[in-house]
Amino acid sequence: MKKTFIILTLSLLCVSCAKRVIPSGGEGDKIAPKIVEVFPSDKSLNVKENAKISITFSEWVTPKSVETGIIISPQTEFSLNVRARTVVISPKNPLKSNATYHISFLNDINDFSNNALVETQTIIFSTGGFLDTSFINGKIFYEKTDSILPKAALFFDERLSEKGDGVLFSKPDYITQADSMGNFTFENIAQSKYRLIAFFDKKRTNKITLGDVVFIGEEKIAQTQNFYELFPATCDTVQKKLNGASAISPIAVLVKSDETIYDSLKIYCESDNKNIRIEKIEKIEKVEKTEKKEKSDVTMAIFLEDSLQNKLYVLATQSQKIFITKDGDSIFYDTTKFNGTTLADTAKLAQLDSLLLPKIEEKIENDSAKTDSVKSEVAVFCPKLSWNFFGELPQNPLWEIKGEKSFLRLTNDNFLENVPVGKYTISLIDDKNQNKKHDFGTLFPFSVGEKKISFPDTLTTRERWEVEFDIGGENR
Repeated sequence: MKKTFIILTLSLLCVSCAKRVIPSGGEGDKIAPKIVEVFPSDKSLNVKENAKISITFSEWVTPKSVETGIIISPQTEFSLNVRARTVVISPKNPLKSNATYHISFLNDINDFSNNALVETQTIIFSTGGFLDTSFINGKIFYEKTDSILPKAALFFDERLSEKGDGVLFSKPDYITQADSMGNFTFENIAQSKYRLIAFFDKKRTNKITLGDVVFIGEEKIAQTQNFYELFPATCDTVQKKLNGASAISPIAVLVKSDETIYDSLKIYCESDNKNIRIEKIEKIEKVEKTEKKEKSDVTMAIFLEDSLQNKLYVLATQSQKIFITKDGDSIFYDTTKFNGTTLADTAKLAQLDSLLLPKIEEKIENDSAKTDSVKSEVAVFCPKLSWNFFGELPQNPLWEIKGEKSFLRLTNDNFLENVPVGKYTISLIDDKNQNKKHDFGTLFPFSVGEKKISFPDTLTTRERWEVEFDIGGENR
């Protein structure tokens, strides 16, 4: 009996030891994964069009990170199968014949201890007997205040000509990740014309999405064998949110929104898609003063030509910065639903009348008063802050000085006097229109902005000491 019990215990131990688990990497694992092997190998030729791609890592990587960390260019739909240290990529359609493909591995890839891939790299191969030889190089100028690095993307100009600017919100034809200095390169790409855009991919979708900060160059169309500098464009991909709508009568709807200017706005019945004609839109803005700042509550009053019924309706808006497709279809970026009514809410209508009458209150403080207020709060000053720039100045240089406490100055000179003691960063703007401010470019419609170069150095001022710094050159 005792012998049988010992055998049974050993059997149970063996069974429990056979249980499969994901390797933990050990306590305090700090070793980042590396790519050990890739098939097809780099610069392979005559790869079969139905070939599967396999990547072996030095350790297990998380399937979710692989989904966003591996990109195939030109854009290719594929499925992933993660097997321990090996990832198998199966294209959903045969690869194109005589085409050069790029497999990019980004630092989105990490192991189960959240250690990111050691370094990004790209493997290229061809389904024909040669590799494409064209290239595009460039640099993204951005303030290094974010933990993620920007990505650069190329879109075939012929796709944009055929389908409109909406293509820019789809997956790009080529994509690469810039380094910590903003430098990027596309090698072995097809000789063609492209739209070149860089962006912060905060949602890790490998495409431009609502809310991403974008960067554009001076040229709308980029051509191979060239170098391009990319500068911030206005955040025209930021969605203007509708915060709700309510019908206060059959012909009046109140809307709360972050924006009151739209190229298109429509109301339609959800059940039959019937449009409701709009007579006019009135803007309402209440400004409330608090101890800290002014709070603005923006509302729109929409008056209708057609009467609402007791049905569910949809309000859809399109911002003035959003594109129209080549076919003329509007892209509506935000919607909100509300219940229609056949009755009038007299109390709310009376309140609406009272809101439309008064003008918006004027601001009490102007810019100079605010500047004096900032100065009066600061007790310690540096008598003079100056800097020497080593490099080529633009025709109309404008210096932007920012402090940790939001102290901001713009000057055409290379010095400032009576500067509060603290730490500052400096940027150089090419103020082409000489309006004493930085004008951003726009993505929709395409408009070139003013160049702005931010320097990584931090300038520290000292009490009663004149401070002089050197910037530019290798620091650019």
